[in-house]
Order: sequence, then C-alpha cells, then structure tokens
Amino acid sequence: MKRSFLFNLVIISILILFTSCNKRPEPYSILEYKGDGVVANYTKSYMTMSYETESIKPNSILAGKGDLILYGENLLSCVGKNSGTKFSYKADKEFGYINGKIRSITIPEKDDQLPAFLRSDTTDFSQLEFITFGSKVPESYMPLLTRLAKIRPDAGLSFENGLSNLSEILKLFDPAVILAGNIPVKDYGLFSGEPNLESLLLVLEDSINTTPLPAMAELEQLIISGEGESITGDQFLANNSQLEKLSLISVGTFDCSVLKSLAHLKELMIFDCDTILNVELIKEHKSLEVLIPYWEDFKYDITENDLPALRWISFSSKLPQNIFESFIGSNPNLEVVEIIKNTNITNLQPLLSLKKLYGLTIVDTLTDINTVKSLKNLKYLSLPNGVLNDSIKKAIIHEALPGTVLASNEGVCLGSGWLLLLIPFIMLFSFVSKKKRS
Repeated sequence: MKRSFLFNLVIISILILFTSCNKRPEPYSILEYKGDGVVANYTKSYMTMSYETESIKPNSILAGKGDLILYGENLLSCVGKNSGTKFSYKADKEFGYINGKIRSITIPEKDDQLPAFLRSDTTDFSQLEFITFGSKVPESYMPLLTRLAKIRPDAGLSFENGLSNLSEILKLFDPAVILAGNIPVKDYGLFSGEPNLESLLLVLEDSINTTPLPAMAELEQLIISGEGESITGDQFLANNSQLEKLSLISVGTFDCSVLKSLAHLKELMIFDCDTILNVELIKEHKSLEVLIPYWEDFKYDITENDLPALRWISFSSKLPQNIFESFIGSNPNLEVVEIIKNTNITNLQPLLSLKKLYGLTIVDTLTDINTVKSLKNLKYLSLPNGVLNDSIKKAIIHEALPGTVLASNEGVCLGSGWLLLLIPFIMLFSFVSKKKRS
C-alpha cells in the first residue's frame, strides 16, 4: 500500500511538473513606456496608430517577438532584444536613452560635429541597440565605429541615400536589423553576407519584376516601402523561403504570387498599395497568424479552415457590420482584434464569442462601450484618446475590467506626404511628434 501511494505520488508530481513546464506562454508582450514623445509598433501598424507618452504618464503597447518599435524622436528597438517590459526613455539630438542607458546614437555627417561625449572612452555603450547614419560617414569616424563594433557588433544600422561606404561599415558590424534607404537593386547583394541579419527594411528605388532578393539565411522580417514601384512575379522571395514576417507599404502594384515561396509566413501587412493582384493566394499560407490588410476592398472572406492559425486581425475603416460579424464567427481562435477608424461597426457583441481574446484596439471611434466592459478576460485594451482622457469613462472601464491594461491611442492622418518612408527614422518620428505637440 505504501509503495503504491509513493508510486502514485511520483506520477502525479511528474504530471504537474510536465504541465507547468509546457504551459503556453503569453502570446504577446504588453510593453509600458514613459517619456516625452510617441510610441508605435512599426511592424504591425506602420503609422496608422500611435501612443502618446509623458514622463509622468506612461502608456502601453501590444507587441510580438521581433516587432520593431518606434518611440521618442530617435529611438528604435526590437522586441525580445531587451529585458523587462517597462521602459523610461529620453532623447536628444545624438542620443536615445532607455532606463538611463544609451540605446541609440546618430552619427553626424561632418567631421567637426561629433560630440566629445561620443568620442570618450568612458562612455557606456554596453546596451547600444541602434546606430543611425546619414548618406556619408566621414573617414575620421571609423576608429569610433570600430570601437563600437567591438562593444556591440550586432547593433542595428539605419542609413539613407545609398550610404557611400556601406560595404566598409558592414565589414565592422554584424547587425540584426538594417533599415536601408534608397539602395539600388544591384547593391542588395551586400546584405547576403550578414550572418545575423533578422530584420531588413528596403525603400525601393526601382520596380521589381523578376530580380530575386539575394539569400539572407537568418532573415525573418522584411519590410518593403515604395513610392509607387511595383513588385510582381513569383521569384522575388525565392531565395528567402524562411521569411516569417512581410510588410508592404505604398507599393504601386503587389502581386500575391510573390508570396508563393514563403513556406513559413506568419505575419503579413499590406498598406496603401495601389493594386493588389491574386489576393486569394493569401489563403494558401496556412501558418499565417497575423493579417493586417490596410486596403478598403479586402473581402475578409476567411474562415477557420482557410487560415487555421490566424490569431491577429485588423479591420479597415469601410468594413460593414455584417462582414465583421461573419468574420468573427468564422474565426473563433482570434486573440487580437484591431478596428481602425470604423464607424460602420456599431455592435461589438460578436467579440464576446472569442474565448481567447487577449487584446483589443479601437482607433478613432468607440461605438459600443457596453460590450467592451463585458470582455472580462481581456488583458490589453487600447481605446481612442478622447475616451480614456475622460476621467469618468476611464473609471467606469477600469472598474469593469480591473485586470486589463488600458492604453490610449491616436489615429494618424495619412495624407500623401506621409506615405513616403523617411530614413533615418528620427526624421519620421521627429516630424510626427512635433506635429502632434503643435
């Protein structure tokens, strides 16, 4: 009897241990920021929504591993590269700080503009994450860059206008992230030798039809921005079938046959493209978890059988109520829902059927606060500034959802001038931040 009891106890203990070790981790991170500026998840929302922060008033953002986050006026970070989920940031002309440590620096283009602080051997660059260049790096700065490369060889790099000595810079660093502005297609081969490159942003200078990108073995995330240039043909990504995240921004014509090579595609964002061809091919990517279709005539005719792994969806501004209801009913495993500037969706009750709903973001207009208050399992809720700046409404929502992180968002008005992706990113977000404060 005693032996049987001990045996059963051991079995139960093993089962408990096995269950606890295999418990599914939280699918996303809720990151809290405080500082003077704005925050945005560039990977998943481009510039359609931002989160204003202050030194004494933090704000929160929902993100997944590997997402590129913009915050402040000259900071960029990659989720998963930092420890913790709470960040205090500040920035000046040359430096960006997180939790008191230098995380980003901007290299000036003229020899006499490098601050003494940057030249100092005692400056702590141990947590440096990102280096931004202009179109030229003076030769006199190379000793500094050599020293930085020894401290943080994997620091991300951002540059514009075909950095003249790019190949020399890439010999020093093995970056995990590269933001490449206006690089001719013929020079894309410079990236193929980067052993740690996980995220790449390309600003297209030419339309691409048959020229495939060179193989980049570790590349997981590709963001492509154009100024009307087109991407067609099914060979463009043939050498990079391992890609998991793809974002298309302001491309003239995009043919979804380009996706044919991507056997492991998990995230797809298509924003402000003039023409989308062969949209039905998206359904062939059964591993797709995140779908962000920022164009008005996307049909949302997707069922659980079409995309069984789908967890995150964004609804555009023109989507009618009946299509919203049908889509929610056909995809019961959704975990994150975003509703962007939509006044047609006035009844949110279909969301109550989503047992795994983790995050909800509503931009610009909240039409059904009563249903929102009933989403008791929600971990993250982002609502328009106008709602959460109302102390009475915020208190009512907080009382109804005491375990939910509340975040206030702002929808960014994207006119034609906004559709040009500016590199380096400090120019982009500096402009956004100053515009909002004026």
